[in-house]
Amino acid sequence: ISGPTALPDPERMRVVKVETTEQMAQAVTAELPGADYLIMAAAPADYRPAHTAEQKMKKGSDGITLELTPTIDILKQVSTIRKTGQIIVGFSLETENDVENSRRKLTEKRLDYIVVNNAVEPGAGFDVDTNRVTVLSKDGEVVRMEPASKDAVAKRIWEYLLRHGA
Repeated sequence: ISGPTALPDPERMRVVKVETTEQMAQAVTAELPGADYLIMAAAPADYRPAHTAEQKMKKGSDGITLELTPTIDILKQVSTIRKTGQIIVGFSLETENDVENSRRKLTEKRLDYIVVNNAVEPGAGFDVDTNRVTVLSKDGEVVRMEPASKDAVAKRIWEYLLRHGA
């Protein structure tokens, strides 16, 4: 399940394309019954405009204020419909108190694992080719992965999940 991206579709995989957080929630709900693992690496929008304009909004001298409303929390929703034995993995992008904030999300959303990205840590985040993550488990395990290419980090996460997740 993929939101808008410039990346090519993976080979030999069926890709479900979505554009909004609500569409992603519907797709995840539809696909979840046949899944052993749900790895939510996507970063769907937390908010959406409360009102949609019918026509172009003209620039005015006073500026504009947009009212935002929260979108559905996909991982929280999934925790209520998951079947026994499914492994649910979330991702958390943080800029402060990364492990504390992510541990809270792990518990609140009833996840099995959460992968913590600290956006302000050197060698991590969006504008670099490398990443450094920490994996937290519901059992209290904390695994800090060394910096590596994003492909290598993804492979390490998957290998960790295969060793510990089932």
